[in-house]
Amino acid sequence: MKFQLPTFAKTRSFSSGEASDASDKGYFSKRGQDEPDEANKGGFVYFEKTSGPKIMAHNRHRDALAQAAADDDIITLVQLLQAGRKPTGSDDEDNTALHHAANNGNLEAAQELLKAGADINAANVDGDTPLHKAACWDYSDVVDLLVQAGADPNAQNANGWSPLHEAACNGKLETVQRLLHLGAEVNAVTKDGDTPLHKAARWSRREVVQVLLLVGADVEAKDATGRRPIDRTNDEMVMQYLLEQHAQNGTAPHGGWQQGQQHSQPQANGGGGEQRQNSAPSAGSGEFKWWQKEPESPAHKAEWDTADERETYEVAWAICSTSKDSEAPPMSYAEVPWPTTSSDMDFVKGVFLYGCQGPEDTKKRVRLELLRWHPDKFMARFGKRLLAAERDRILARVQAISQVLNVIGESI
Repeated sequence: MKFQLPTFAKTRSFSSGEASDASDKGYFSKRGQDEPDEANKGGFVYFEKTSGPKIMAHNRHRDALAQAAADDDIITLVQLLQAGRKPTGSDDEDNTALHHAANNGNLEAAQELLKAGADINAANVDGDTPLHKAACWDYSDVVDLLVQAGADPNAQNANGWSPLHEAACNGKLETVQRLLHLGAEVNAVTKDGDTPLHKAARWSRREVVQVLLLVGADVEAKDATGRRPIDRTNDEMVMQYLLEQHAQNGTAPHGGWQQGQQHSQPQANGGGGEQRQNSAPSAGSGEFKWWQKEPESPAHKAEWDTADERETYEVAWAICSTSKDSEAPPMSYAEVPWPTTSSDMDFVKGVFLYGCQGPEDTKKRVRLELLRWHPDKFMARFGKRLLAAERDRILARVQAISQVLNVIGESI
């Protein structure tokens, strides 16, 4: 189904100086500093994204055609194609020249590659198609080109993310609108059960949340841990939007509780719990709002923590690993996109394998993670950026993580 979206206009005003998207310029990560800034929700630390082209410069085996596509060097690209270079070749991470063109928003390069027969739905080692790359970075003109040329707007990568998940998670409003208009499924689910609305709510993408609700996003959809979008956010305004939609649907959050009344906290066995007043704690307090689902046991809470850490890791990795070395800032130990900052290697293992279903899925995940954390691969990506004073410490942890992955692989 294709949605006809009106030109987006804010339906609610924001207070003076308040951004319409609290995290529009960067991503949040549970890493780094001791005190979160005021825009921070739930203890997440803000890191600035690098600007400019998102060139996958860490890849040492990119051929001349892919390099020309990434650099938007149309003269060289056309010359190579006319000389017989095939656009279907890939680098050591299965990125084609079209991936590189899409990742950098190079429309003309993408057009030339498509005319030469590039595989429009080619998937790299992460399962990302060129459309995933264009959607992630808000290149809506490239998104238009790819979908109109036959790209699948609902293609899923290795984690089950569609291009709409990418755009929603990163707050790319224009691309979200274009993808919905071009046939993207608004309630598509990842392997972890997340819809695009889960992603937008988790990362405080306020305007994206509004658009998704406008076209029928399901506020009752539950992820693999049983949480709805409203259970995944600490952003007050996102909560307001979701509560209003619950009210319109006649589905009061959390088992029919009504605001202002006293409530019984349901038990895992369905029994009653202690009476408590509706008291909305301040954002980032670490407590739950009265309308939010709470974990039913310590084990359930641990599962939520693992799921959240896995998502934070994936977002941090995507941002860090596709930035051009010459534009990216030096990387300290705290800014490495670690799977988790925990020193508990069992928890590290849990984050790595979260969502895997069966031995084959686990083997595939381990191979993918080793492409990231093998010391040689890691240094090829980030070696030039590492702070000299912390280089040995970083490399020691990378080696430890690589060993964990090797042990997992041997045990399968």
